[in-house]
Amino acid sequence: MKKMIHTKENQKRKPITFSISMIGIVLACSVMASCSPKDNSPKAAEPPKAVSPEASTPTEAAPTVTGTMALSPRNASIEFLGEKLVGSHEGKFESFSGNISFRDSDPTTAKVDVKIDMSSVKTDAEKLDAHLQSADFFDVAKFPDGTFVSNSVTPGGSRDATHTVHGKLTLRGVTKEIAIPAKIEISKTDVLMRAEVTINRKDYGIAFPGMPDNLIKDDVKIFLKLDGKLQQ
Repeated sequence: MKKMIHTKENQKRKPITFSISMIGIVLACSVMASCSPKDNSPKAAEPPKAVSPEASTPTEAAPTVTGTMALSPRNASIEFLGEKLVGSHEGKFESFSGNISFRDSDPTTAKVDVKIDMSSVKTDAEKLDAHLQSADFFDVAKFPDGTFVSNSVTPGGSRDATHTVHGKLTLRGVTKEIAIPAKIEISKTDVLMRAEVTINRKDYGIAFPGMPDNLIKDDVKIFLKLDGKLQQ
């Protein structure tokens, strides 16, 4: 009986001893795994991305296109309106010349110069034409020409103008800075302009008062029109 009991006790201890051994092996493997060296080797740098030839080539600027136009009564008009206490007179200049130039159909780059033959004045009254040429008004014998030369063109303006033309107007030998509100349209082939400006005639030494009962007003309205083809 003792032998059988001893054998049973031994049989019971063997599984316990086996289990402890297995646990030891598992722990040893875990320790070895945790102590294994990490891969700290540096990663290879990514190669630089190739730059396409088109991206590295600078874009060429578009060529500047200059437009020019000769001004004359064939494509333009210079008209005016003078008023008195009773009534008014319309007039125009039948002879003038000039030039307009600009870049890339941009009105703000425009340059304008005009020369007016003051003896070419024509109104709705024949007697008035001769009077306007006299010393009472334009004094054509001493001052045969009137001129306008622009110095800048800016966007916008009064009376719904698209632009304002700034420059110097010379009449009767007197030069004054004026600003002309204008509607200007420029295409690849045409220039269209409509403008109106009011000047004080006395600023230019034109001071004839008129008849006592029908005095001439100081303000004179000038109307400018241009509708012509470009020369490029």
